[in-house]
Amino acid sequence: MQPHWEARGTWEASAWRLSLCVFRDGEPLGVVGLRAQDFRTLREVTTTSWLGAEHHGRGYGTERS
Repeated sequence: MQPHWEARGTWEASAWRLSLCVFRDGEPLGVVGLRAQDFRTLREVTTTSWLGAEHHGRGYGTERS
């Protein structure tokens, strides 16, 4: 939990990070993260994700049209 509290404590409009848990039917599937540096100027956000091994190959985290 310490990294999450650190992220909240150092949050600024120009530089921030946010981690969110992903659930399906109450079961945790993984984590998605968003991070920005110099956001006021660049207007760019980087994303990362982690999916539990038991959920691989089931279509989670894929783009569908």
